[in-house]
Amino acid sequence: DQSDWTGGTSKRLDTSTEEGIKKVKANEEKLEYEAANIFFRWAILLNRFRMAKMFWDRGTNSILNGLIGARILRKLIKSPGLSGPHFSDERTSMKENASKFEGLAVGVLDKCFEDNPNRTQVLLEQKHNNFDRGDLLELAFELKAKQFISHRSTQSLLNQRWYGTLNINTSIYFLLFLHIFFMLVPWLSPLERRKLKRNIHDDNEKMRQKKAKTHRWMFKSDILKSKHFTEEKVVPASRSHRMGERVAGFYKSTKSRYTIDWLSHFLLCLFFTYVLLEKFSNYISISEWILFEWFIAFTLDEIRQGLDVKSVRSYFRNFWNQVDLAIIALFFIGAGVRGYQPDAVYYQLMSKAIFSLLVVILWLRNARYYAIFENIGPKLIMLKKMIYEDVVAFLCLYIPVLLGFGVAAQALLFPSVSFDEHTIVGVLLHTYFQLYGEMFLEDINDNAHCIGDVPFSSCGGSYGWLTPYFVAAYVLIGNILLINLLIAMFNDTYASIQEQAELLWKMQRYELIQEYGDRPPLLTPFLPIAHLYMLIKWFFPHKVGIFYKEEVEAANNSLAKKLESFEENATEVFLREEEMTRRNQLENRVARTDDNVNALVADIRVVKHHLERHLNKEVAVRSKMQVRETTKAHKRQSQTHIDVSVADALMIVVTRWKRDKNDAPIQRGGQLLLEFVSLLETSHSRNDNIIKDVWNIPELDKKKKEDFVSVIKHSLKSVFQLAEKERESLIPVFHQNANHILNVTRDNSSVEVWNIHDENGNLFNKLTQSNDCCKWLVAHSFLDLHSKHQLEALEAITAEHSSYF
Repeated sequence: DQSDWTGGTSKRLDTSTEEGIKKVKANEEKLEYEAANIFFRWAILLNRFRMAKMFWDRGTNSILNGLIGARILRKLIKSPGLSGPHFSDERTSMKENASKFEGLAVGVLDKCFEDNPNRTQVLLEQKHNNFDRGDLLELAFELKAKQFISHRSTQSLLNQRWYGTLNINTSIYFLLFLHIFFMLVPWLSPLERRKLKRNIHDDNEKMRQKKAKTHRWMFKSDILKSKHFTEEKVVPASRSHRMGERVAGFYKSTKSRYTIDWLSHFLLCLFFTYVLLEKFSNYISISEWILFEWFIAFTLDEIRQGLDVKSVRSYFRNFWNQVDLAIIALFFIGAGVRGYQPDAVYYQLMSKAIFSLLVVILWLRNARYYAIFENIGPKLIMLKKMIYEDVVAFLCLYIPVLLGFGVAAQALLFPSVSFDEHTIVGVLLHTYFQLYGEMFLEDINDNAHCIGDVPFSSCGGSYGWLTPYFVAAYVLIGNILLINLLIAMFNDTYASIQEQAELLWKMQRYELIQEYGDRPPLLTPFLPIAHLYMLIKWFFPHKVGIFYKEEVEAANNSLAKKLESFEENATEVFLREEEMTRRNQLENRVARTDDNVNALVADIRVVKHHLERHLNKEVAVRSKMQVRETTKAHKRQSQTHIDVSVADALMIVVTRWKRDKNDAPIQRGGQLLLEFVSLLETSHSRNDNIIKDVWNIPELDKKKKEDFVSVIKHSLKSVFQLAEKERESLIPVFHQNANHILNVTRDNSSVEVWNIHDENGNLFNKLTQSNDCCKWLVAHSFLDLHSKHQLEALEAITAEHSSYF
């Protein structure tokens, strides 16, 4: 019905004008955002991350909602309703989703900082009514969002709060020097000589925060002053004005306030040590009255600090606040005892005992000031965790052991002593110090009334001689097992803290900056002056000036809208880049899968090629074996006479296996290399009129010699130039190893190809010794022979022997 439901009213808006339509649309958008935020929290309670992220995207205040989502989930993890081992999966899922929501907040913050760092800092300082008027940093610290606190925009803002107008290179020791010699501050104050760039929106935000505690009351003169800012250097009107700015800038810095508090506490430790070591008189001395005033001021500042926090629980949760309260309680108890009867020695000694415990805590409290140092700060966290977790676990295991063996030793050594306070001391004292290696064996031997030369012998009727065995078992369990277990737990704690030392230190640094941001820049004894001034300001706020409120609210509303739009744009950019990253990851996965499939297909093709090659080789070998069997059968039929009358010529190819120096056959491509005898002859080309030397396989015409043996004799004599005796010895060998391969065609005539193979490689060495033109050549397809039919015959011979060609 286009009604304005905000504030519980049902006032109908006028839609007849353009302004009314805009108001209706604004109300609809506002209701939509509120509904999205409500459903966002509902989805978080159900631990539905995807649903919650969808509503997170549709709502406003993305950074705030991301932190709130992480905070709710981490609170749920610690709730009693989800305790127990049967909810371990739910707790793990909530922990992971909490980290995801924190990542969303950090991602949007990163995009904001990349777009406009100054406006991002204003966004971080913006107060939120739905979060106890706190800012994002406070929420992140309560959440222990280490990634958020460690972000560069957060650290930049914290640096501004920490240094203020001080030079960032100023040493703490130099600040201590200026605090001691405070009269030099107007001349030596290390301030930055520039004014930070600010715009009107940043200033309005600062103005709104400054006036938040006074119900947004402000003067018109302040508004007018805030509307115009320049980026030029501030030119002081006079020397006194410049010196006043130096003093004000020095003492307003958080680092300076931290330094003066450190100096004040160190002086307190020295002064308290002096008072404690001095002999107490019968009346309250001046130094004791100074201490009393000092601790009064210390107590008032703790009250101020407790009022500044949001809840009492958060104040007491701080470890150093607990230490401060213990210091205050011990001092006033000791002071009460001291002032009850100052001249009574008993009360003087009692107060000294209380103050002795107090001085230990005071000196140990100096460790809190080390938290600002990056290399020492994480060590304080380690010590705290070791004491709260490791030492407590060790004591839970050690106390039963201590009591068990202590009672047993006391009962054996003093069987006739009645139970009193000395018995308790006897149970605990010796047994506890035995943990550190003090065995007290001589005392135990004397208490057992053992008078023998050997320890624990001649003990009379008592059973004190059993005590050493109990001590041995106690040392084994306590000294060896439990102490080493404690050391192992310490090592584990150190390693876990060291992994995230930088993140934890930045969290610790934020807490320190928050604590000292509002502390008065005075030594502790003079803090009541500042407390009185703050009290007067609280009772009488802004009594001078013109009351002006509407313009402040308008500026704040305008700033809030611009910050909201700025945050929404950063959220859109972040989600867009996140979606692109997700798609790229998906595309990369698809690409990797495609590459894997292609590689698999290539491997399959290689395997297929090898299989086909192997099958073809098997077929060729089988066919050659068939040809060889046929040839051998023909040879057996014609062993007595070889007829060469069929062909016009005869080609004799003498072969053997090529061998290396070790007389082993040489292979190439998995096949043996074959050598054959060839003659170097001169060839004349009729077309080109060129004369060149070529290799030729011996061929003889059948017209000259009909008989095979006659052909062999002629070739051994004329071709190989062997003597008659050598010819006669080789003829049977040639005849026995002759193998007809095939017939080839040469210039329209037929040539029979015969192969004489030397399997062992030592039969035909003499063929190449008598004729220099006769050589052994390796058979392969690139030989330059006399004619093509010789290369064809050579290929057939290599196929016959299954050799390389």
